[in-house]
Amino acid sequence: MNPKPADWSYHYEKILVENTIRSYPDINSTILRLPMVYGQGDYSRIYPYLKRMDDNRPILLDLVHPL
Repeated sequence: MNPKPADWSYHYEKILVENTIRSYPDINSTILRLPMVYGQGDYSRIYPYLKRMDDNRPILLDLVHPL
């Protein structure tokens, strides 16, 4: 399910929500950030690599060497 501009999740910004909750000193809160989940319909940062693998093409990696 891909969110549409009319959906609340399309405009959702977790940092703003976290900051709002933390701004209330009488509310005990824990912010839990789960790792990214990959699955069907996920067109995230790894999609170009997965697409190339699916097409039996070589994977092109940009290697950054520390100074």
